[in-house]
Amino acid sequence: MSRTIEAQRVVNPAMAEVTEFLGLSGLRWSELRALRVEDVAQIPMPALHVWRAQSDGYAEKTLKSNSGEVRSRTIPLRPRALEIVAPRVEGVPPEAHLFRSKTGKQLRGNLFRRQVQWNETTCRGLTIHALRHFAISYWLLRGVDVKTAAEWSGHKNPTVLLSTYAHVLGIDANRAALALLDTPAVPALSWGTVPESLKGLD
Repeated sequence: MSRTIEAQRVVNPAMAEVTEFLGLSGLRWSELRALRVEDVAQIPMPALHVWRAQSDGYAEKTLKSNSGEVRSRTIPLRPRALEIVAPRVEGVPPEAHLFRSKTGKQLRGNLFRRQVQWNETTCRGLTIHALRHFAISYWLLRGVDVKTAAEWSGHKNPTVLLSTYAHVLGIDANRAALALLDTPAVPALSWGTVPESLKGLD
């Protein structure tokens, strides 16, 4: 992702930060669009309260569970994410959108992609939603437990997240297994020879 961000910084530094923030926060595009300044919290730690979404061309809606209750979540902000947010909240009314266009309007996907030259600065076929997958995969690879990753990303059921990202969790397991196999403590076996300890075993 770093190459994409660097390429976009050359084109449009402010919009490149939107890409970076999506890759840090795991937000859906519709959730990022609906964020307001008032959704940024500082106590007990810097964080985002996510409880609204607004897809391009649709009305804003609250995130709700199957039973109709408002479903919100809190995402702690890493230092770099806070750096991106800080100048966007300073002196800005609480009801203003957190991420805005140069003219102060709510972001739209087509405008955003145009301003960062998305097709030229990203891998072929990469979508904005892929940044969410990047964030969640990174959390899991860095050791964030599945339940916490599910809460941050808004997956109601950690089992669903686990099944979706099982291939990511398997990377470390495979590396650990290979490390065990390559350790000097394991006796070397050569084809055609049987260690004394295994002779006579069926």
